[in-house]
Amino acid sequence: MKYRVVGWTGYDDPDIEEAPCSEAAVQAIIADIRANGYLFTGWHHQEFLNCAPVLNDGKKRLFSEREFGEVMARAHGDLSRMGYAAYAFEWCLSSAETVMPDWRNGISSEELVPETALREEIRLTVPQEILVLAQANLYITLKDTSELTFLDTGDTLILCCEGENASYLVEGLERKKNLTEEDEERMRHFSRAEDSERAALEALYERAEWIVAVTLRPKMQ
Repeated sequence: MKYRVVGWTGYDDPDIEEAPCSEAAVQAIIADIRANGYLFTGWHHQEFLNCAPVLNDGKKRLFSEREFGEVMARAHGDLSRMGYAAYAFEWCLSSAETVMPDWRNGISSEELVPETALREEIRLTVPQEILVLAQANLYITLKDTSELTFLDTGDTLILCCEGENASYLVEGLERKKNLTEEDEERMRHFSRAEDSERAALEALYERAEWIVAVTLRPKMQ
């Protein structure tokens, strides 16, 4: 999806519509945070002027304090399971540390010119077994790579293998750690685990690679 941030507005701005935030939209927000050197918390996101991002579809994206803390953590290279905790709340950063969008220059609804041609066609070279899985199950998991950074529902994914191409509409997408169902269940009980178990779970999370799980629908050629 051809997302980019076009400005920042107030969390409660009634004139700019909110939209659900997909992973592709998060990636666009992360890119803007990095490009501008922003550093502020989920509390600032909700409470300060012009700390809510507006994308080129003309809609703002809103987060809980913890959710925005995770976005900021990822923007600053912290991909750990608890990275959000350093960027979520009012006390996480001092006023001297924060870098926020200019409170005087928020984007207004009158300035917005929503773009509509945002869907992308992404080609990906895959091994034969992935192509077979896609054809049989319409569900695949892929190693997360830069080619898939902005892949989103509604995009077209073309799987290429040894001269054979298959086109699919992306109907669902999730980025996650490559963990077994048993390990995911253990993670859900992290807060109640003993210290030694927590340490083991943290190490397991750090070792696991990021994957993209995609639900597909065949497209007519």
